[in-house]
Amino acid sequence: MAKLNVLVCLMLILWGRGALAKITSVKWVTPNTWSTFINERGEGLYPDLMKAVFSDASVTVQKETQPWKRSLQEVLRGKADITGGQAYSEDFYNSEFPLLVDWEYLLVRHATAVDSVEKFLKKSSGVWVRGYRDGYPAPKKNLLSGVEVKSRQQAVLMLETRRVDYVLDNRKQIEQQ
Repeated sequence: MAKLNVLVCLMLILWGRGALAKITSVKWVTPNTWSTFINERGEGLYPDLMKAVFSDASVTVQKETQPWKRSLQEVLRGKADITGGQAYSEDFYNSEFPLLVDWEYLLVRHATAVDSVEKFLKKSSGVWVRGYRDGYPAPKKNLLSGVEVKSRQQAVLMLETRRVDYVLDNRKQIEQQ
């Protein structure tokens, strides 16, 4: 099975309908919850988008719910065709026009000087929730030095008690803290 990201499928269907002419079925593995995209009942923007794109192309979508990391592994092993929400990686085909853009933030203590993010990361130690950086491309991942924790509350506590210099997370999660 070809390793496809949902965004590549969109491009192929929208800009090259002939490219999918022989495909009649795809296996889509997805997390059962993905805030603002899919809820526990399997409803939301992401399933609606998949339905709209593939029904026009007469392609049957076999949906399977799995945790995000397992979904990625299924695609890499060729046991599934599509997943979503993956940052750019050479392991996957990716769209030139991403549907999902998420801002990554570094939460630092007040009055921490950050001239350039790259320099700061090279000399600092950070913390993130377990599995958070797994989807990062190698160049970004190699800049990160730090530890994983079970919860965001633990991460913030480590920052407050000066055991780390920053917390890495996405904008929405940091704003909720």
